[in-house]
Amino acid sequence: MFKSKDKENLIILSIITLLSIILCFNFIKFHTVPDTYDVLANKQEQSLVFFKDGRIISGLYLCLGCAILNISIPVLTVISSIIAIVSQIIAVYIIYKSLIKKESTNIQKALILIGAFVTIFNPLSIEYFAYFESGIICLGKMLCVIAAKKLILDKKTIYPLVLVLIASICYQGILNVFITISILFIVMQKDESFKEKLKQIFSVGYICLITLFVIIVLIKGINNFLGENQGRIGNLDIHKNYVLQLFTLIVASLKFYGNLFIENLVSITLIVTAIILLIFVKLKDLLKYIEVVIVTILACTVPILIQSYPVISARTIASIGSLIGISIIFLTKSIENDNKKFKQVIVIIFSIFIFGLNAFGYIKNGMMINVSNKLEKEYLLQIVNEIKDYEAKEGKEIKNVAIYYNLKHNFTFCNFPNNTFTIKTLYTSYARVECIEYYLGHKLKEVSKNDKYTKYFKNNNYKDFKEEQLIFEGDTVHLCVF
Repeated sequence: MFKSKDKENLIILSIITLLSIILCFNFIKFHTVPDTYDVLANKQEQSLVFFKDGRIISGLYLCLGCAILNISIPVLTVISSIIAIVSQIIAVYIIYKSLIKKESTNIQKALILIGAFVTIFNPLSIEYFAYFESGIICLGKMLCVIAAKKLILDKKTIYPLVLVLIASICYQGILNVFITISILFIVMQKDESFKEKLKQIFSVGYICLITLFVIIVLIKGINNFLGENQGRIGNLDIHKNYVLQLFTLIVASLKFYGNLFIENLVSITLIVTAIILLIFVKLKDLLKYIEVVIVTILACTVPILIQSYPVISARTIASIGSLIGISIIFLTKSIENDNKKFKQVIVIIFSIFIFGLNAFGYIKNGMMINVSNKLEKEYLLQIVNEIKDYEAKEGKEIKNVAIYYNLKHNFTFCNFPNNTFTIKTLYTSYARVECIEYYLGHKLKEVSKNDKYTKYFKNNNYKDFKEEQLIFEGDTVHLCVF
């Protein structure tokens, strides 16, 4: 027989699992985004890309799955998605169990669960589920959460460092999760002295510095071994105004809404939470909250400065999205010893509203990627069939492709919002040839546009596929994308 505590834990895990499956159901089955076609068309080359970028685990997963076990990319992608969901479930459970107290009421437990869930399954981390290596990214995220717990709550030092190092070779952009969850655990401790908390902050810092050093050495070492010039890490430039660039990145990160449907949702949540804490006259809680917000924003933006091409993406600043869930946690903690019902009502309404918006984002993006994938496959097969018909008729293989765009750029199908899950692969610079290659079955070389066809296609405004969008000249096809 289960003990009552075991039953409660099982119920909590069941709730987290059920919510995760409902929100991520459409991401479990095989799906594609432009990056997926790089993997589908260039398995070996893509594994080298993973290694050169320092994503060792992703490279090994691709090599082991395809070359050794002979598992297809679609099956590996599904396995990866399942690993991603399981990893996220474990991460939610760890945060929840670390924050609840014996004296917490059922309402408070429910609110902490919602906060922990949205912290991990936050609006920006939807993007984790887009990619072939989603399972590896989320595995790294889970390791960061475990490392934060071991360092701050269990007072371990070496074990957390090892976990963070492993997480960093899963995906370097996940390091900010370790910082965010660590600082959350630090400020939530009530029994620790200021000196002890300061010591814990320094421990987080030294683990991050060691990890960053290892990442830089690893990336440069692998690229030197392969005879390549790494393009991910930039060089220090004394002429750059890094303070101004950092400020620009911070503003852009707070305004960034990636795959969200509400612009400035993060900023609005932060402001509303701060106002509620002021109304509740919880100044100490407000200061702790501001501390977590500042550290999280800096943890996400400062590393971007060392990149060769500083670019903000949802997956690299997902910890900023986690501040939405952390806001719920702070508001819940602020009413732990407060019996005023109006405060509880405010926090409950706020938490349910935020959870609903977040759930809507996951479900909507999942539905859109399903529709987009179906329409894109049909479109690509129409293009490939025309190419194969020409090859059969003329007895020659198409070797080159020039890609053009018509008068109005339709970046997505069905007028969907343009994001990671909906953009047509043919509108990307890095996978537009690969998506044709995958269905065609042989390599293509992208060649320069012909001015004559540029002018011709520019004056047309196709809204669906037409045979006239392909013009053949010898071993070259001129393709106009609608």
